[in-house]
Amino acid sequence: MEKVKFSSVGKGLFLISWLLGTIILLAFWISESCFFVWLGFYYVVIAVVINMIIFCSELLTFLTDVSDK
Repeated sequence: MEKVKFSSVGKGLFLISWLLGTIILLAFWISESCFFVWLGFYYVVIAVVINMIIFCSELLTFLTDVSDK
């Protein structure tokens, strides 16, 4: 069984999403401001949509790639 190959777009998006979410969470813990609660909520909604688009794109690429089969 071969290793799964992840694209650089997927890896980069994961890293950026994780870092931004962590920064928002730490900013909320430090300031306890309601602003960061709303910012985090909207960030999660937007991040889910973008990550699902990239996931579906990666899945379609994987399923339609016949060079490795």
